[in-house]
Amino acid sequence: MDFALNEEQRMLQESARRFFADHHPPSRARRALPWRDPAQQRLWREMAQMGWMSLLVPESHDGLGLGVVEASLIAEEAGRQLLNLPWGGSAVLLPLWLAAATGAAAAVLRDAVD
Repeated sequence: MDFALNEEQRMLQESARRFFADHHPPSRARRALPWRDPAQQRLWREMAQMGWMSLLVPESHDGLGLGVVEASLIAEEAGRQLLNLPWGGSAVLLPLWLAAATGAAAAVLRDAVD
């Protein structure tokens, strides 16, 4: 099995690394900004504008149609900057639960290992 990232995955990883370094340095997480803070809400909107909320949503439903590898890359970079927003639950777990409820989870997970 090849664990090397392809060019698109490397670009996604670098984009996430720059975004979180610029918008959510560890010092912000240490302040533990509450959700109602305008900076947190702005960060959430910017992440949505980058398409990261629909990362695992199929293109047929206006998502990016990517897989868990790409989600893992963004999660790694978010963790590097101590992101204190519920991105994983919203953008990763929820689409997988919905896929499981519709019987599409096997296809999502199968695509992740191909």
